[in-house]
Amino acid sequence: MDELMPEMPDAAPSEQASPTPPNARAVLVGAALQRARDLARRTRKECAETIGVTTARVGAYESGEREPTLPELEALAGFLRVPAELILKGDAQAVEAQFLPRDDAADAMQLRTRIIGLKLLMARLSKGVSIEAAAAAAGLKPRRLEELEAGERDIPLTTLETLSAYLGVTTSELLDLGVDESLEQAQPAMALPQLPESVRQLMNDPNAEAYVNTAVQLHTLPADELEQMGHSLVRLAELI
Repeated sequence: MDELMPEMPDAAPSEQASPTPPNARAVLVGAALQRARDLARRTRKECAETIGVTTARVGAYESGEREPTLPELEALAGFLRVPAELILKGDAQAVEAQFLPRDDAADAMQLRTRIIGLKLLMARLSKGVSIEAAAAAAGLKPRRLEELEAGERDIPLTTLETLSAYLGVTTSELLDLGVDESLEQAQPAMALPQLPESVRQLMNDPNAEAYVNTAVQLHTLPADELEQMGHSLVRLAELI
């Protein structure tokens, strides 16, 4: 009689039979990170060098196979110039919205060039500096400075810094579009009692102080300089 073979229990399924699928959140974060890197035109190698890991590790982060630490993600977001919160949310579309299309970027840069040129013009006129003197200080011909003030040419950074220093304003004031300190410190030259009530109320309004000071400064400028500023404002308005 044949011996009965003992009944073997069913084999437990192997936990390693198939790879564990990536975490859904990690996949979203990785996709947002990869989109930011693509839009920033950076390589995985550059990102890896930024945070001190291997290129393969960055690839694993982007595929969702591994998760970056928060400090790593923050460093990568700073390197790619995108808010870290958008990558944390895994919102690739919001990440994409942070990057201007090339045509829009060109228009934006042209507009900024016009605005910076106008700010230079206002700073020079408020100081009573002739275009010849300002041009000489920056090593330019007067005609070239006219083109820069009109926004017809891009202003090299060193030229901008030289002009701003000569005119007594900071580069940040020119770039931030804030009211020049010279305008903020200007005191109205007109006697309040001689002005209409509506004008006196406007001048006493702290929210309107910058506009009033600007108007006072413009009031003292020669007609030809006002005309020059008007032309620059018209050119600027065409881009807005």
